[in-house]
Formats: sequence, structure tokens, C-alpha cells
Amino acid sequence: MGLLSSIFGGAAQKKAAKKNIKQFGAARDASLAEYAPYAAAGKTGLSAYLDSIGLGDSDAAIARFQASPEYQLNYKTAMDAGTQGVQDTAQAGGTYNSGRTLKALQDRAQQTSSGFFSDYLKGLAGITDTGMQTAAADSNIRSGFANNIADANTALADAKPSQYQGFDSLLSSNLKSALKAFGGMGGGSPTSIY
Repeated sequence: MGLLSSIFGGAAQKKAAKKNIKQFGAARDASLAEYAPYAAAGKTGLSAYLDSIGLGDSDAAIARFQASPEYQLNYKTAMDAGTQGVQDTAQAGGTYNSGRTLKALQDRAQQTSSGFFSDYLKGLAGITDTGMQTAAADSNIRSGFANNIADANTALADAKPSQYQGFDSLLSSNLKSALKAFGGMGGGSPTSIY
């Protein structure tokens, strides 16, 4: 069994290593596919974030903010309510069209805008962080895959000498048997075949 397993065991080891390489590749591809949406969101978030802080297309950033559900649902509602409150107070006090009322409206708009835009930037930063974490996980997956492939290739390389060693052992054993047989017929045992 030792000789046969050494001859054919290398082939089995080689086959198993090749199968492992395929399985590693399939696992890597599946993992990367699972992370793909997060990586894409991170890239989009980073682009929007950079636009929003002035390192890209500022006009696109403003349009994107104004089209966001946060702006449409909350900011406009807060601005309308704040404006209405300032106007109601000014009208009740008889200062509706005064500079003081206009200044109060401007202050209210600035405070509301600053708070909502800050929250919007925090959301973009969170998406960007998700993308960065995904990139790190992606890198770990690829690194692990490379290590697994290296191990499988080592197993493939180790399988070949095992096969050859088996054949070498078989030939050596048969040669010794033949020499003994010939040596026995000639009346003596040869000490060397050379």
C-alpha cells in the first residue's frame, strides 16, 4: 500500500489542490459580490461628500441636497414653520415689514440650513465610511484568497515529487530484485552494478 499510495497519492493530492483553488475562487467571488453594493455606495457617497465640501462640483452638491428627502420633507417644513412663526410674531407686534423681522427671518433660515446641511454631510460621511470599511474587507478577502492559492500551489508542487518518488522507489526495488536474481544465478552477489 505504501508504494501504490505514494505513486497515486500525488495525483490525488494534485486533484484536491486544483479543486481547492476552484472553491477558493468561487468563495472569493461570492464574497466580493456581496460587498459590491456597499463599495458602490461608498464611492457615490465620497463623491457627493467631496462636492459638498467644495472639492468637486458645488452646484451638483446643492442640487443633490435640495433633491434629498431630508431637504424635501424636513428642511422645507422647518423653514415654513419658522418663517410663519417669525411673521406671526412680527404681525402681532406691528413690525411685520421691519428690518428686525427680516433679520429674524434671515437668522432662522441660516440656523435651519446649517443644521440640516450638517446632518446631510454626516450622512454622506457615514456612507463614505461604509465604503472604506468595504474596501478594507475586500482587501482582506483578496489577501486571504492569495494565501489560499499559494498554499494550494505548494500542495501541487509537493504532489509532484511524491509521484516521482513513488516511481523511483518502484524502479529501485525492481532493479534490486533483478540484480539479486542475476547475482544468485552467477554464484555470487554483485557489489555494484557499475
